[in-house]
Amino acid sequence: MVNDLTFYLRQAALNHDIEHLVTGFGPNHGGEIALLNGNMYSRVRYFHPELSSFFSRIAFYLKAKTILKDGLYYPEALVVNLD
Repeated sequence: MVNDLTFYLRQAALNHDIEHLVTGFGPNHGGEIALLNGNMYSRVRYFHPELSSFFSRIAFYLKAKTILKDGLYYPEALVVNLD
C-alpha cells in the first residue's frame, strides 16, 4: 500500500459484497441504492463534512446517474430508487 488513503479506498471496494450480506440488501437495483445511501449517511455522521464529501464523491456520481437514468428509461426502477 502506498498510503492510508489508498488502503481505505481499496478496502471499501473489497468490502462491497460483504456489505450486501451484513445489511441484507440484495445485489439488485434497490440494494445498490440502499448501500449508497447507507455509506453516505455513515460518512456524514462520523467524518468531518469535507472529508465525508471527499470519500462520497463516487457515491454522489452514482446516485445522480442512477436517478437520471431511472427517470428517463426505467420508471419502475425510479419508484424503487426513491422508496
